Amino acid sequence: MIRFLTPLVVLAPRLPRTLKAVRREWPGAVAVIAVGGLPHFLLFALGADLTSAGLTGLLVPGSVPLFVTIIVFLLRRTPIPTRRLVALAAIIGGVAASATQATSSATKTGIAVLLLAGMAWAIYTIGLQYTRLDLPGVVVIVCTVSSLSALALALSQSCLHTC
Repeated sequence: MIRFLTPLVVLAPRLPRTLKAVRREWPGAVAVIAVGGLPHFLLFALGADLTSAGLTGLLVPGSVPLFVTIIVFLLRRTPIPTRRLVALAAIIGGVAASATQATSSATKTGIAVLLLAGMAWAIYTIGLQYTRLDLPGVVVIVCTVSSLSALALALSQSCLHTC
């Protein structure tokens, strides 16, 4: 809650203007941008818990360009330049080398979860291209959706323990 509620409180004066701007946005772009908030955070935290700091620091930042390129290629059907293919092959090699070094099933699961976190961040990054919101507006949307989602998760978890 602190991670998303703090910026939302600071940017609260921008909330009415941002909500007005969101009404003019394509709903899919707003949904895709929201993936960069709580979903990415939870995937990253779970993956980090299941792996080492070294893998966490390597896999998420390293896999984002890979996923961005793959998603853009699938969406636009444009050829990938040879230079980029070489870079992507190096990223895939690094991820594969890291994955093969994993000794436990928890670490292998953590690697998969960290790759999902990288994909979530790639989706968020691509979503930024399809919005006309300014940076504070994006932060307000991500933090609003994430704060409400975190609150709902906390309340549902609390209800599960008391009901």
